[in-house]
Amino acid sequence: MRLMPLEKLLSGLLQAGVMFSVFGAPELRAAPVNATVTSYVSIQEAVDRNPGRLVLVPAGYHVIHKAIRITASNSGLWGPGWIIQANAAEAIVVVEGADGAQVRDVTLTRAEEARETQQPGLHLRRCRDAVVADVRVFENWSSSNAIRVEDCARVVVRDCSIRNFTGMRVDDRTDSPHAGFAFNCTEGTAMNLINVVGALVHGNRIVEHRLLPTPELQKKYDLGKIVKKNAVKGQFISQENWDNNYVNLWRQGASLKVGNGKTSDYLLLHGNFIENAQQGLDVHGDHVIVANNLVDNTPHGIKAMHGARNILIVGNQFAKSDLFGIGLMQGTASHEAGRLPAGRKGEPVANVDGYSIIASNIISDFGRGHSSWLWPVGHSIGPAPIQLGGGAFDETPPLREVLVTGNVVYDPGPGGVLVNGVPQVEAPRYRYAVRTEPGAAAPRGLIFADNVMEPGRDGLATEGLSAGRP
Repeated sequence: MRLMPLEKLLSGLLQAGVMFSVFGAPELRAAPVNATVTSYVSIQEAVDRNPGRLVLVPAGYHVIHKAIRITASNSGLWGPGWIIQANAAEAIVVVEGADGAQVRDVTLTRAEEARETQQPGLHLRRCRDAVVADVRVFENWSSSNAIRVEDCARVVVRDCSIRNFTGMRVDDRTDSPHAGFAFNCTEGTAMNLINVVGALVHGNRIVEHRLLPTPELQKKYDLGKIVKKNAVKGQFISQENWDNNYVNLWRQGASLKVGNGKTSDYLLLHGNFIENAQQGLDVHGDHVIVANNLVDNTPHGIKAMHGARNILIVGNQFAKSDLFGIGLMQGTASHEAGRLPAGRKGEPVANVDGYSIIASNIISDFGRGHSSWLWPVGHSIGPAPIQLGGGAFDETPPLREVLVTGNVVYDPGPGGVLVNGVPQVEAPRYRYAVRTEPGAAAPRGLIFADNVMEPGRDGLATEGLSAGRP
């Protein structure tokens, strides 16, 4: 009896729909055969004609004028091809209501004339168990994000690369009684997770090379100029800035943001590399682990507020932050149960900040980033490597119950600089290693243990730090 070659046997079984389990007997189920874009008039037609399958986007440039829409479960795109959006009014890929969808390996970018946009590069909406892996999103200069994940559950975004995601816009806050003005700014959030539960965000690389916060850029685009304001000044702007028609908050956005502290829950942000953004990580959610990330040259290394509860910030590196390396504070969306600020209707569930741990992080070269000229030592907002608590409304509940342990703040100055042959060491570019909000907005229940912190020019921590010791 002649035996069938193994390769031929396996091929026949796969074509017959037999899928193999690593640890058990063969499992019988449908084996979808992937399609290729080149067999159809367009990528969209290939997607529409192959629901439940992954469509191969082969190597080469594929120009589109409308967003590719994936709406069938278990569908998606994969392959080495570049998808180039030539229409600034359209997203590049939209995945909506497609549970188990996948987008893998492809490069998403825009034609030169379509780079300044208000649309996302990749938008996932109302999906469960979707996977985005090894995707590149380049030159999507948008306030609507390079990768936007919205109203989703159990999503994985891993090993993706986002480059140059920031654009120019006017930030209009005239509808807010707390601001009451609009100003010129740069804005861009590379990856934004909004109303997401159970997400893994791992191993991504997010870099902005284009719009760096230099004095030349600020002057060229009149960044920070107040272009419109209400008759009455808001409480979140100083009288000096109001009178001078300028605010230095003209870098808006973040590399990686978790939005809405009331509805985003159970997220792991792990092993990501971030460089040159306004904020490295911006967390508004509960039960979030922020671990082993590298954040370089961002004014804010990480900020958690607006109802950020049970946040574990562990084992991260924050280098060359200029305003704060790690900041935990309350925000305008924070409130006790049944009570909202400014007379708004109460809600039955509290949205408070704290009950968190900051452990085993390193903050280095503080105040030596691109935007250090915007946040000099002694600025009213800071700067400080660790900021705990922040003013919002009188009714806003303070940050509370935070353990700060095993962290290192190291910034002795550049060192090794010779002046007349004598080594010089510059003083740290912060007054205090730890800054807490004073008065009624001060945090409650802070515990410090086993930290190694280089004191600032005025000491280790602000006066009135009531619990524990740095």
